[in-house]
Amino acid sequence: MLLRYCGQVVVGVAAGYMFERSFGFLRMRLPMYVIGRGIAVFAAAGCVVTAQGLLPVSEVIAIGFVWPALVVAWIAIRGESVTRREWFAVLLCMIGVFVESGMSTASLSSPGVLWVLGAAVANAVNVRLGQLALNAGESPLTSVAWTGFTGLAMVGAWWLAQPSVFAAMPPSAGTFLPVVVVVVAGLVQLFMTTAPRHEPMTKLMPLTYVQVVWAILLDLMVFDHAPSTLAYVGIGLILVGAALATASQAKPKPAR
Repeated sequence: MLLRYCGQVVVGVAAGYMFERSFGFLRMRLPMYVIGRGIAVFAAAGCVVTAQGLLPVSEVIAIGFVWPALVVAWIAIRGESVTRREWFAVLLCMIGVFVESGMSTASLSSPGVLWVLGAAVANAVNVRLGQLALNAGESPLTSVAWTGFTGLAMVGAWWLAQPSVFAAMPPSAGTFLPVVVVVVAGLVQLFMTTAPRHEPMTKLMPLTYVQVVWAILLDLMVFDHAPSTLAYVGIGLILVGAALATASQAKPKPAR
């Protein structure tokens, strides 16, 4: 969590200064949207940490990935155009993640499900606020940097309130991996914040599921963990859904 926020601050500020040659980009036009994103990301992380104590990590990831579908639903509720193909694509990808995880129906009765759904709602709010801020003229660099600043402030407040939580965390095994995580986390947030400027959100949401496929392949190549048959089926569903989303050419109406 801390590394993610540090990454957003480092990448946002560094890229902003590189392009603007000043720190004027840090002036927010829409502080409610930008700071709201930071609060939403922090809330999502807190819900996920709590859920991991009640459910297996694979099931937390599977249930948590309903958030792209929630974003598409939010877009539809606001009166923007969502085609049947785009609906089918995001739902097919979501089913693919559930299949890949091998989650049992018995897990749905766990209270951890509510925590994961809370994280999904918070993630959807984060993404949607980012899109609305972008549509209203807020710079992606400003949004990313201030989301990170907000998150760091909230982590700091948490540390002051409960220092024992952070004292119990294991120390880092070195400096290389944390640095890589900081840079990658910041770049991911910057790319995801900027992407709606170039493509409709309804097309982008199914593509977010492809990261699950990359995670499975990385697990195979680095840790030699062979995917199960269900994992291959889930990968197939995700790739088909992503392909359908990419082939969709429908353009949404502007946000109100």
